Amino acid sequence: MSRAKPVFGNNKELTLIVNSVYDVTEFDYKGELDFDSKINIDGFQQFIAYDKKMLEILDFVSHIALVDSTVLITGETGTGKEVLAKLIHSLSKRKNKPFIKVNCAAIPENLIETELFGYEPGAFTGASPRGKKGFFEIANNSTLFLDEIGELPLNTQAKLLQVLQDKKFTKVGSPKLIEVNVRIIAATNRKLEEMMEKNLFRQDLYYRLNVIPIDLPPLRERLDDIEPTSTYIVQRMNNKYGFEKILSRELIEFFKLLPWKGNIRELENVIEKLLVVVPRKEITKEDFLKLEQTKKSEINPKQLISDCEKEVLLKLLSSSKSMRDMANKLGVSKATVIRKLKQYNISVHK
Repeated sequence: MSRAKPVFGNNKELTLIVNSVYDVTEFDYKGELDFDSKINIDGFQQFIAYDKKMLEILDFVSHIALVDSTVLITGETGTGKEVLAKLIHSLSKRKNKPFIKVNCAAIPENLIETELFGYEPGAFTGASPRGKKGFFEIANNSTLFLDEIGELPLNTQAKLLQVLQDKKFTKVGSPKLIEVNVRIIAATNRKLEEMMEKNLFRQDLYYRLNVIPIDLPPLRERLDDIEPTSTYIVQRMNNKYGFEKILSRELIEFFKLLPWKGNIRELENVIEKLLVVVPRKEITKEDFLKLEQTKKSEINPKQLISDCEKEVLLKLLSSSKSMRDMANKLGVSKATVIRKLKQYNISVHK
């Protein structure tokens, strides 16, 4: 099976084609694999990708999924690290086994070792008389996703390193080595290189984890993904609440100019609020600005609009070739752009 995605430059000319070729005998898809739109394999959450950066990542993932090398996924909060980890598992030879997730940040430091590696009966006060299996033992022959790996305590990091090196570990309270066959996918939004410099993360563990690095770009750098992702979220929320609502074209284009510090998670939160709060079928840019005003009640609507306009102008100024180019992107006249720049005291060097 072959899929080709044309990529066009700013001048509308064809710059390259991303071509992905797959041997269908290696996969067991429940549906069509289409990197041009969305991926939904084995019932996992859909992964939407139109942006060139994401298409390249998905093409890369389709190749590395078939091997058992450790993967380290980095990226800001809300970029879809867990969804990508599930996709890797779904494309792997372990896809018929459960996908086991552990949030390292959600487990208290004094319990993380027993949760990961388990313990023998009577290993400590309060221990179950039957003992307990850890996540590594549960995930044998499958995939173990270690989310927020940067929150792992140093003493547990040492034991994790042993498992990655030897494929063996010991339960708490037992000298017996247990051999496991686990594929590790780790993820973090922290800068592990900086943590290593501060002795907060082991250097040897980092290199064991970072065999196949994947860095997910933030949503603000994936502008071509904003519209299809917004459309998908609206469809899902409409099904959930029984709505038939849509986002206006103006609002979608405005979304592309926002920073989205919370990435897809923030976009989903905003869209759900809009669908629930706005009674009309079509939700507009003005509805969004009103929603922002309720979050910042101390700012009046005029000030909020002014702040948004200024932020948009500053962003477009750095990415536009001329005032006319800015005007075309905003859908207004060149005179309007010049007037607005003067209004906000924005200097122009173009």
